[in-house]
Amino acid sequence: MATKQQQKDGTTTMFWFMVAVVGLCTAEVNFIRDDLPFEFATRDDSPCQQPKKVGNCKAAFPRVFYNSQTQQCEDFIYGGCGGNDNNFETVEECEKTCTHLLVKREAVPVVKRSVETVDQDICKLDPDIGPCRAIFTKFYYDGESKTCQKFQYGGCGGNKNRFETEKECLKKCQPLPMKKGEPLEDTGCNCTVRNCGCCADLVVEKVGLNDTGCLNVTYDPDDLAISILFSLDGKILVNQTLSVRNPPPVCFGVPFLHDYVSLCLKFYDMHYSVAKMSGCAKVQVKLYHVLSEEFDLGCFKMGPGKGHGAEDPHRKYMLKDNKTWE
Repeated sequence: MATKQQQKDGTTTMFWFMVAVVGLCTAEVNFIRDDLPFEFATRDDSPCQQPKKVGNCKAAFPRVFYNSQTQQCEDFIYGGCGGNDNNFETVEECEKTCTHLLVKREAVPVVKRSVETVDQDICKLDPDIGPCRAIFTKFYYDGESKTCQKFQYGGCGGNKNRFETEKECLKKCQPLPMKKGEPLEDTGCNCTVRNCGCCADLVVEKVGLNDTGCLNVTYDPDDLAISILFSLDGKILVNQTLSVRNPPPVCFGVPFLHDYVSLCLKFYDMHYSVAKMSGCAKVQVKLYHVLSEEFDLGCFKMGPGKGHGAEDPHRKYMLKDNKTWE
């Protein structure tokens, strides 16, 4: 039977043994091998260590997650609810959060994600809803009608013929003015030799009108005629051909406004020759056929050669700021 002194000595020995074990374990945890190329964080609650999760809902939102296997931030489709914290709005946000978890000792070149070719003529592309199945209303440029139309975008992928507003679409895709004889910037119209596009914001609060109206005018010198397309908030309301000789007002109803509200396209200061044509247009808002408001769409000049306007060289086309075309 062990004496009290032996028991005391045994207890002391066990105590120091446990201290040594704890010390070794602590040293092992803090040890980092110098022969490995990476240093790893070991926190389990880091969002960057969590697996990709699309969540429980069935929406489709483009998001980014950190892939610990490829050590890169990658795209995925998020369902809209549930999931986990490894879910970022942008690649930049993902990289800012997660790159500290995987720091390479030796400098490496940065790998950037591929992007769509910017130089291609995006206005000639067909509308593309993309692979996702969300529903976002966007605009695309229709080269055949030379107008911007609404379409439903799925939320990811697709191409760059996709704009937030009709005005943004027209600014990008409507024909730009020619270097010689181009209209001043405040005319509201962009023109080529045979085509002009003009837009204006139409706001009449008392009838609930608050939309962008856009007019496209194409000149046919063989018939001395103009083909016009007028759209409101991306919906074509007028598509017809008029004689360039004193064209009459074109009046029409608007489906989402009251029956007593009508809009009229009025052309004025029209001048033409076999090769050239110029003029101005405005939108008139009428209530019970009585004029209520007017909005200038702008002035246009079409035709080859210097001037791009009326044949009379002495004719001056005054704008709102009292500047001239020529």
